[in-house]
Amino acid sequence: MTGLDFEDLDTFLMKQESKIIHQIWFGTIPNKREAKKAYESMKLYRDSWKIQNPTWHHIEWDLNLCKQFVQKVLPRAH
Repeated sequence: MTGLDFEDLDTFLMKQESKIIHQIWFGTIPNKREAKKAYESMKLYRDSWKIQNPTWHHIEWDLNLCKQFVQKVLPRAH
């Protein structure tokens, strides 16, 4: 993911004409150690999307990034 804040990222992504690959990995099931091994073993599959679509933007969502997104788009009512 880029270092852009969500407003700048939204503007950037809108210019991508829907050419975005979203992948999500929380890496906690069944535990962090096993999840990390599974994540590393699937690198070939993750990378195949980027190889087959070299002009597309790639976003790999982790738990922290998902939480930031939800907080941004669904702010709590005060």
